[in-house]
Amino acid sequence: MSSLLRGHINIIAGDPGLGKSMLLIAMAARASRGGDWPDGSPCKQCSVLYSTTEDGIADTVVPRLIAADADLERVHIVEGVKGRNDSELPLFLNEHLIYLDEMLTANPEIGILIIDTLQSHIGSAVATNNNSSVRGVMTPLKRLAEKHHVAVLCIEHLTKSKTMSGENATYRVQGSIAFAGAARSVWIVAKDQEDMGPLAISSQTVVNSEGAVTGYGTR
Repeated sequence: MSSLLRGHINIIAGDPGLGKSMLLIAMAARASRGGDWPDGSPCKQCSVLYSTTEDGIADTVVPRLIAADADLERVHIVEGVKGRNDSELPLFLNEHLIYLDEMLTANPEIGILIIDTLQSHIGSAVATNNNSSVRGVMTPLKRLAEKHHVAVLCIEHLTKSKTMSGENATYRVQGSIAFAGAARSVWIVAKDQEDMGPLAISSQTVVNSEGAVTGYGTR
């Protein structure tokens, strides 16, 4: 888990139903308490900024954090962005990055920014299959991670097409290849063919060797 790098974008991608959101809940809880990651690498205690469009906050996210023994004082959950007339808008990276910048500036103890899912945090003005359009979103997000030295953890889905034997699974990350190209590490979540439990497999990482495997369970 030390391959999840601060100051960079990290993508966790996989098919539906493998517990990607639960994995990030567990990571947020672990970071809020400090200690060690499941693989034994050190986890420095820090606060977490959490934004999700996949699950309800009050009925799903908070109960899951409590079940994972998170320090809720250290988990800041984005519930929307204030628009005109105090209306609440969904957080879009191509429109509201200044909001995240302000949150991270005001809370320097935040070390992890979770975005669940990446593409649901991108407005309709961005063509998610166009490399140039996607880079226009991902490059400012990379700069934000660098500026505040936070690990940006993004959930992505995979395309339905299967990779050929020996082909890098990174190419199955949904949307433009520029999404994965902007990330310093990409983890592919897949089923363990022996016991059918989920595995997180490092598919692309610039600093560490490729192919690191971490197993996890959900309940």
